[in-house]
Amino acid sequence: ALHTAKGGLGNWIYFANEAEQPDGGSDCLRNVRITSPNYVRLGEDARLYCDYDMERAGLYAVKWYRYNQEFYRYVPKEVPPQQVFQQGHISVDMTGSNDHVVILREVSFEISGKFKCVVSAELTFQTIEATQELIVVAVGYASPALFLDQDSYQVGETGRANCSLENTSPTANITWFLNDQE
Repeated sequence: ALHTAKGGLGNWIYFANEAEQPDGGSDCLRNVRITSPNYVRLGEDARLYCDYDMERAGLYAVKWYRYNQEFYRYVPKEVPPQQVFQQGHISVDMTGSNDHVVILREVSFEISGKFKCVVSAELTFQTIEATQELIVVAVGYASPALFLDQDSYQVGETGRANCSLENTSPTANITWFLNDQE
């Protein structure tokens, strides 16, 4: 649903999710969405993209939040236009970040969570936000290890087995097959 609220100085603020943007006229902010992977590998850089259509409106600011804490801001008319706010384990690559992308360096498990991009237009201060979950994963690079309680089995005999895959998060989902049957 589209919600409107009267903001400070008599400006209207629009809140919508990606599927529900205000249609407005040709001078409005529209189509704000995050187009980033939901998963990133532990220790790699994460690129979070905030796409939006300003039509003929001018950009006032783009702000990034993890949950409800701002960690990056881009205001084109400020010098410098970029500003970073310290937040836990988030490290922003300032040289690669701009009004459409923020790069998080060498991510850790602790930054997994809900990220939000908030875009505001000049003059009207029309504001639209988009959110997306980002999960940091660790994928084991070794093959699964299979351990059996004995070397061979007779037809109908019960045995014990353990299949493990180290260094994965979230925990790997392992499917068992015996004689090509699940």
